Amino acid sequence: MNKLAYVLGGVLRDLTRDHAALIGENAFIRAQLQAYKAQRKRPRLDAADRFLLTFLSMLVPRWRELLVVVRPETLVGWANEGFRKFWTRLSQRKRKKPRGRRLAPETIELIREWARETNWGSKRIVGELLSKLSIRVHKRTVQKILREERPRRPRGQTWTTFLRNEISVTWACDFFTVPTWFHGQVFVLLFVKLGTREVLHWNLTYHPTGEWTAQQLKNVLAWCGKDPPRFLLRDRDSNYGKIFDEIAKGAGTEVCVTSSPLENAIAERFVRTVRREALDHFVVIGERHLRWILGEFIPHFNGRRPHQGITQQIPAEVENPVQRPTHGRVVRRDVLNGLIKEYSYSRAA
Repeated sequence: MNKLAYVLGGVLRDLTRDHAALIGENAFIRAQLQAYKAQRKRPRLDAADRFLLTFLSMLVPRWRELLVVVRPETLVGWANEGFRKFWTRLSQRKRKKPRGRRLAPETIELIREWARETNWGSKRIVGELLSKLSIRVHKRTVQKILREERPRRPRGQTWTTFLRNEISVTWACDFFTVPTWFHGQVFVLLFVKLGTREVLHWNLTYHPTGEWTAQQLKNVLAWCGKDPPRFLLRDRDSNYGKIFDEIAKGAGTEVCVTSSPLENAIAERFVRTVRREALDHFVVIGERHLRWILGEFIPHFNGRRPHQGITQQIPAEVENPVQRPTHGRVVRRDVLNGLIKEYSYSRAA
């Protein structure tokens, strides 16, 4: 403070002095500073000196030219360090939090008893205590007691791990609907091989039943012959029925019922693709019209459309590679009256 008061007092005195006298005094001080700098001795500056130089540098526009005792980078570092300490001090102010009162031993024992004898969660226990016994307890306190009384069950493999390990022997089936021009609704059933993303079988009907769905499964199992899938994914749609599961079990296939569309993501992704690339561009008149659209699009999807999920391979060529021409004249083939265009080398070239 003494150093700052001395500097400020000198500034006030200079305000009343003659301009020529100030120029002479500044020249006299510069000469002494040059002689002091020539000694090449490093000055020792305490915290007050650093603060004073940092503060004055904000008031003097040409402070870099007038600075002698340290380098400009050093002064900038002092300023940054001061701001950092200031804001750290503000952020570390601790607020006194009121401590909650401890639960009575009888309440803790009651929560432990409910944890052992019921399957209630923390919210249910909090509600029971508040509404029935007028005891207010925080949910996290109940969760802590539940973790002590209910040891965690050993976790098996996740659904993603299961699919990754068994994807080559897993199929998926899914229903989706398509509205028609005369306000009807056509149900489409499809079977997808997850390892290759190939659509193995599809069919459609206005009125799906358990018998019709089971017959589609018979058709696709007969097509695959002696190589049925090990797992078949389906959702909880009532159109499948018990006959569907019995036929799959008879073929040695285990039916896995999914609980959300994310667990059957590959089949759902195909539905999204066929809608975006084909169905959204047509007004479907009826069943015959829809058969033509799917009959054109699904062979394109299986045999000529690269798929990002299998590293840009074509689904039908993942297990059965096809030798395609690597040079020649590029030809175009139109699908769905030119809605989709396919390009390849001409074999005659």
